[in-house]
Amino acid sequence: MLEPLNNSQIRKFKAAAQHLEPILKLGKAGLSDGFIRSVEEALAQHELVKIKFVEFKEQKKELAPQLAEKTSSHLITRVGNVMVLHRPRPMAEATPKVTLGSVAKDSPTAEPATPGKLSADEQMDLYEKDLKENDWGHQPC
Repeated sequence: MLEPLNNSQIRKFKAAAQHLEPILKLGKAGLSDGFIRSVEEALAQHELVKIKFVEFKEQKKELAPQLAEKTSSHLITRVGNVMVLHRPRPMAEATPKVTLGSVAKDSPTAEPATPGKLSADEQMDLYEKDLKENDWGHQPC
């Protein structure tokens, strides 16, 4: 079960999604198993994915939430024929694998208070840092 996003997180994801190109297009096959697998892979790689409706434009209001549910992701927005999904990366991938010897408690590199679980703000900070460090300007389909 996904933790619900607060309004500031949704606003940040919407802002980040404005700079992305759709990397997947929903076509004649609809929500087929192959398309859902493609969305799963894209979410695993990018965390924030923009999808364009090429077909089924009349059913987009029903299909967008269904796709979010089937991929265990958040539907950030649906505007026109485009939708944006977000799914946070698993904690094992989100945290660095390098361990430091002894770290002072006040150090910015100290581990979070609850090991293995980041707060929503810490997840957002980690996402924004990753967005700045990696080129997330997706290539168009």
